[in-house]
Amino acid sequence: TDVCIEKAKQAQQLIRSPLLMTRGAHGMIYIDEDKTLTVPGIPLSGEIDSVGAGDTCISAFSSAAGSSADILDAMQIANMAAAVTVKKLRQTGTASPEEIMALNAAI
Repeated sequence: TDVCIEKAKQAQQLIRSPLLMTRGAHGMIYIDEDKTLTVPGIPLSGEIDSVGAGDTCISAFSSAAGSSADILDAMQIANMAAAVTVKKLRQTGTASPEEIMALNAAI
């Protein structure tokens, strides 16, 4: 995971914009000019289907950050939303606020 952080820092410097990177079971990284934040992956058991997880992640992150959540809280919400999504097999999964809150209560 240190390699991911270093590569993400390089990419952020290249694009000169905040960078959010998902890392599947290893969680997420956020990097901007001032900080590097990470959130750990959420342990999941059984079969997963990643279709739609990235879209769900960026949607949840953007919605939370746009609603005045700090970056770390937005990352945690996005991480949980993606975890809900990947458990919905053979479909483009979605994550409702109720599903995200239920997962949060369970972890």
